Amino acid sequence: MMRTQTVLTSIIFVLAAVPPTLAQGIASPTTSPAAAFPTGVRETGTIGFTYDTIVVPGAQTTVVRGINNENVVVGGYYPDKGFVFSDGSFTTVDPPGASSEVLGINSLGELVGTYAGDNGGKNFQGFIYSNGEFSTLIAPRSRTTEAGGINDAGTIVGVYLALKNNAYQGFIYSGGSYTTLIFPGAADTQANAINNQGEVVGVYSDSVGNAYSFTYSEGAFQQLVVPGCDQSGAFGINNLGDIVGFCIEGRDTIGYLYKNGAFSFLSFPGAVGVQAFGVNDADEIVGYYAPPGTYDVFYGFRATPAN
Repeated sequence: MMRTQTVLTSIIFVLAAVPPTLAQGIASPTTSPAAAFPTGVRETGTIGFTYDTIVVPGAQTTVVRGINNENVVVGGYYPDKGFVFSDGSFTTVDPPGASSEVLGINSLGELVGTYAGDNGGKNFQGFIYSNGEFSTLIAPRSRTTEAGGINDAGTIVGVYLALKNNAYQGFIYSGGSYTTLIFPGAADTQANAINNQGEVVGVYSDSVGNAYSFTYSEGAFQQLVVPGCDQSGAFGINNLGDIVGFCIEGRDTIGYLYKNGAFSFLSFPGAVGVQAFGVNDADEIVGYYAPPGTYDVFYGFRATPAN
């Protein structure tokens, strides 16, 4: 699967022995009232979730990256194609290039993501798909560009690899102009999502490569400290300011929802590694997980609040 996540790279799944049997498309829901927390992670929220598995028919791997308020889901599947899942049907999103992945969608159905460009697919470029047409996004003075999120005003956030220092830097793209986002003191910064209020979430790394969640609003950065986690990243935010992402504690990963000042954690039943990437205004969360017994296979999920 084409992966262009840049900052949060030290993700390690701890996997059990036997893979589950999964249907293609949407599997039967499973309810999990409480997550299986990594050592040291404290439950500070009380939201339970019902989980659906999302698998593109015939695909070895499916990763889900975003969901809008119309319950349209987007992501990517192996062999390296983006998709849209709506009303029980999958549609492949195939911009020019060797491989692609859809990373975000707004309520108007506009898509953003990344695809392999020139040089045999070595250069990754961002794209926006709107009104049936693809447009390429390439940040100035960059080696690669990834468009990660889009709000209803058409403002896009993402990350690019800068030519001048070979560092990853976040960006906001609006009205044809790019604004660079660099968390103060960070070695690398990645902007992942933006809501209709212009609030941005992402992940930054320090000089030794440790990664942390952040928010950016009205010109100010703030670290989002996830309790009990060694490292974390924020990847989605809805219009209510609720944030989703995942954290790393030891060798485990677990998804989180940050809502009203409290964290609730997500753990797909039967899997250890869970990563949350998108959330809509109903707090329906999407992401993906590694089934037991595998190291290179992922399945998408949708988690719906059960209470």
